[in-house]
Amino acid sequence: MLVCVFMDQEEIRRIYNACDPAEPLAPNDARNVDFDSERFGKPRGDVWSERIAREITLSDGPVCRLFTGLPGSGKSTELRRLHRRLQGDERYLTVLIDGEEQIDLTSRIDVTDIIAVVVNELEREVVETEGGDPGRDPTGFFKRLWDRVRSVYPSLKGEVPLPGAKLVLEMKSNPGFRQKVREVISGHLTEFLADARQAVKDLTERACKEKWHGLVVVFDSLEKLRGMSTTWEDVINSAEQVFGNGATHVKLPVHTIYTVPPALLARQTDIEFMPVVKIADRDGQPSEPGMAALRKLVDLRIPGAERAEIFGTGARQRELIDRIILESGGYLRDLVRAVQWCVFQMEFPIDHAALNRRFARESDAYRRIVPEGEFEWLAHIATSKYLTLVGDERKRPIIDQMLRNNVLLRYQNEHDWWDLHPAAAAIPGVAQAIERLRGS
Repeated sequence: MLVCVFMDQEEIRRIYNACDPAEPLAPNDARNVDFDSERFGKPRGDVWSERIAREITLSDGPVCRLFTGLPGSGKSTELRRLHRRLQGDERYLTVLIDGEEQIDLTSRIDVTDIIAVVVNELEREVVETEGGDPGRDPTGFFKRLWDRVRSVYPSLKGEVPLPGAKLVLEMKSNPGFRQKVREVISGHLTEFLADARQAVKDLTERACKEKWHGLVVVFDSLEKLRGMSTTWEDVINSAEQVFGNGATHVKLPVHTIYTVPPALLARQTDIEFMPVVKIADRDGQPSEPGMAALRKLVDLRIPGAERAEIFGTGARQRELIDRIILESGGYLRDLVRAVQWCVFQMEFPIDHAALNRRFARESDAYRRIVPEGEFEWLAHIATSKYLTLVGDERKRPIIDQMLRNNVLLRYQNEHDWWDLHPAAAAIPGVAQAIERLRGS
């Protein structure tokens, strides 16, 4: 094996950080691959942002969509593409909200939290487009909310009313204050929602006066809701209460797109799931368009000369890159993580022995996640490509666990289908069960 001699430490650092698997890319980022383009044969089966944008622009009434996918599957990048399309081409004032910045995602969520954030961000965006100061003293919706809370908790009467942004921040960072607001609103939920919807209607009228066609809310990162091991079920139950039954309470008189945890797929049917990139069809035959799209991803993360040093040249380079693509299952975050791992190595070019060791560690990590009693069930998914998500209450906890740990991957042709992450399928007990089913 050759020791790296051409790339200096700064070059390696630059490439390593260009392969950050947790970084969502802006639509105009030079590393961004348009996976849904005709060039790559739409290996995710649909151009999601284009379809939602068209629905919004054609609909007379407000569109509300729930959207999920595996962490790192490209949701945030797709939502940013939707934001750019609506804000630029379609002239909708579009508010992109990062749930991690606005809400405590480690605890139960509540309708109050979501609505307060949405109204505040819409108001901020409209006031800014009008040329005003979004940090001014609270009026309207937030003044009434603050007055209602202080009427129940006299100890707050001496407090200065909080503008929307500060009130939302206090709700996120102060569990005691958040609980007070929730308790007050729970007894007046109908009035609270009516007040919020009227506030949103008023904001829409103001936006239209500024020559916008309307308002759109894109609420990202709610799929990252997570509790501790002892509170996970409670946190997911709270998400189900907020977004269940057609997301009735968080529907507003504007277009809204909410991300939700993948685990909710086991509880309700009205959620769109972003598939991973199809690198083989349902029968296991290679899908060259998906492979080509993911090769392009690697090309854009590592320039040609550096790519040759890390992977070698010619057929050797193609073989190694194709291998890490196949071992990712088409799951973008895992592929970028694998590319970053390759950059991290001390000696180049890497070889199959190094990749063997890495994949064995990946499979061992999945073995710690997958209960032995579920090997046969997972093997059935791997061979049938079918997963019943809703209806079996006994399976719901394990489906939750497999989805949030990326054991199950969803693909799409004309119809959607499921498979196991390759590292999960390689667990000895699972692999043996798969062989038994295929031989029967």
